[in-house]
Amino acid sequence: TWGRALSAIRSQVADLLRVSIDTVRNYVNRKANPLPAYKLGREYRVLKVDLDNWLKKQKNVQEE
Repeated sequence: TWGRALSAIRSQVADLLRVSIDTVRNYVNRKANPLPAYKLGREYRVLKVDLDNWLKKQKNVQEE
């Protein structure tokens, strides 16, 4: 499963979403519908499946 994890939030997730690192951190730390992330040592990791599911939820919320 960790082989399907994206690298540290700083690089791949921010680049993929085309947002800043601070924005990704805000997504992870927000109270309502946070982006699931797992801390490994000093880095946070996001599973690709979790990112995909989170993005689908964001789309559904915006459509309502």
